[in-house]
Amino acid sequence: MVAGVETEGKSGKSRFGFMARLATRLPLIVSGLSLVSCITVDVLGYLNGREGLVNAAESELHILAHARADALSIKLAGARADLNNLVSSVNVSIVLNEMNEALTTLDQDKGELDAYYRTSDDPAKRAELTGENNKTMYSWRHTGVHGTFLTSWKQAGYGYIYVLNKDGRVIYSVTKSSDLLETVDGSKIAGTGLQKAFDAAREMKAGEQALSSTFPPTRLPAKRRRCSSHSRFISATTTRRHSRA
Repeated sequence: MVAGVETEGKSGKSRFGFMARLATRLPLIVSGLSLVSCITVDVLGYLNGREGLVNAAESELHILAHARADALSIKLAGARADLNNLVSSVNVSIVLNEMNEALTTLDQDKGELDAYYRTSDDPAKRAELTGENNKTMYSWRHTGVHGTFLTSWKQAGYGYIYVLNKDGRVIYSVTKSSDLLETVDGSKIAGTGLQKAFDAAREMKAGEQALSSTFPPTRLPAKRRRCSSHSRFISATTTRRHSRA
């Protein structure tokens, strides 16, 4: 009888201790589960948000890439049309024939031409020089044709417009950079986009076009590479045309 009473007392104490331990640990367990739940929700929200931002960015880049591709296609089409108009004009015939013939006095006139056309480091200022006040044979021919090329250069925003004869000599340039009157196999042009376009056009039939994406078209000093962003898309464009020279 006494033993029974003692056993029941011990059992009550054991149950009381278990409940006490449970009351202490339960808030910790609940807090831990809440923390895990919060972290899980936050991680899932972050992953979903990041995926949404990535998808939105990819969509915007896709739209931008198509827009720029369309703009480039329009620019290239305009350049091709301008080139067709220029090479079919009387002015180009004059450049390729009469100005080419004027190069017979190049050896004695080159110093005077350099002094006249290259007095400024600003391509825009050089482009305004018509040759009117220069008494060389080259400038006399240049005066009559420069206006047409200058107008195209300004309106289309091109960086450079060149005319080369069949020997690969730059017989005309709107901006009169240091590559004027140089040849494509010379140190200033060899291996550049202009030579690549010339070599490609030389193998084509008259009237066909060759495009090059190499920029800049020639090996110009860095401070002279001042051109619009459009010209970076079309660094050198050449159309072959037959001439008497």
